Amino acid sequence: MFIAINKEDFLDQARESTERYAKGATLGVLDGVPVAVKDEIDVIGYRTTRGTILPKAPSPAKEDSPSVARLRSAAAIIVGKTNMHDMGVGVTGLNVHYGTPKNPHNASHYTGGSSSGSAAAVACGIVPLALAVDGGGSIRIPAPFCGVVGLKPTFQRVPSLPTELLSVGHFGPIANSVRDTAIAYATISGSHESFPRGRSQPSVDFSSFDKTKSLAGLKIGYFEALANHSSPEVAKSVRRVCQELRNKGAKIIPVQLHHFHTILLAHALTVLSELASMLDQHVESLHTMGPDARIMMMLASHFSALELTSAQRVRGFALRQIQQEIFDKVDIFISPTTGITAPKISADALEYGEMSAEQISDILRFCIYANLVGVPGIAVRIGHDSGGLPLSVQFQARHWDEDVLFRVAHTTEQLYVSQMKRPQVYFSILDRAKEIVRDDGTTNK
Repeated sequence: MFIAINKEDFLDQARESTERYAKGATLGVLDGVPVAVKDEIDVIGYRTTRGTILPKAPSPAKEDSPSVARLRSAAAIIVGKTNMHDMGVGVTGLNVHYGTPKNPHNASHYTGGSSSGSAAAVACGIVPLALAVDGGGSIRIPAPFCGVVGLKPTFQRVPSLPTELLSVGHFGPIANSVRDTAIAYATISGSHESFPRGRSQPSVDFSSFDKTKSLAGLKIGYFEALANHSSPEVAKSVRRVCQELRNKGAKIIPVQLHHFHTILLAHALTVLSELASMLDQHVESLHTMGPDARIMMMLASHFSALELTSAQRVRGFALRQIQQEIFDKVDIFISPTTGITAPKISADALEYGEMSAEQISDILRFCIYANLVGVPGIAVRIGHDSGGLPLSVQFQARHWDEDVLFRVAHTTEQLYVSQMKRPQVYFSILDRAKEIVRDDGTTNK
């Protein structure tokens, strides 16, 4: 799950937190909370490798990414860098270099990607919180596959530095509950000098978070024909959530989106064009990458400026459409998070890699629209399929309306929390700590 951990630094942070607690001088709710960071985000002293092996290793980061710095300011403990799909260009979490994290609910299945190690570490109890990046579902795919919560905020709600996916990359949290996700989101959100246009963003608002008894007056859009482009169990689970939210007083309103396949292609072209900007620094490293990462990086160099321009025209259409056809009519848009639950790992995949266009489409088709147009989206667990793998639903909202998103997500979580099962692989860090430390504070040897 982890690519790198600095044990000495981790223990130093823990000791400092322990001293603050002993003095009654804690710095907030995140003081002493262990946080994992995806290996796509800069952390002081760690190399950022993006889950790949490079002939020339990058230098350790000299400063934290803004989101990491904000977590440190809240006294969270940075545990280390988590594994990810090679170069972040896949949706399964497969990594032939550092090993492929296994799904804590069933080790023969993928965690999802690209933030594979982050979601798995949260799901199995190693950390309660992880920081990740979402350029096309990379938070909202592994989180539901592993049965946890993943948030992609509004574009630049959280400063997204550094990232090569300049216009679609979003930094966000993965956590065990909607409330923990909200706490992390509040900590890392806010304007930053790297994105001047974001300085006018509204403040974080949680005034409606606990208003879950009734959703009267809330309008939720549901595009049934789109939702049905998923497995029967996934489609049925979303219909069930719609009914549960209707019972809570929400209005479920039919909506439509057009030219969806063209919008998927526009996202792919946008991502690949932004990956192409990395080719100069990685051209000598292509042979060391995994097969699927190599294919995607090479493909990125074959698109013309005209094709990219066409993709951005489609992007403009997609933004106008979601405003006019969805958010002028409703407050929330509900859909599956992924079209299938976590797929099984093929026999030779861990050694040789694998890539399936059909599987990729099944997994990410419901996530990418939010990346292309920058609206916030959250993945919430809603029980398990017949094979015991976690099911999930996705909610999207207008730009900056994370408060509405959290209210609906929190309501949904309360409806299904009793149905959630502990993963097959789970470590109770608190129970382990109690075993180690006696009641009088001394350590059991």
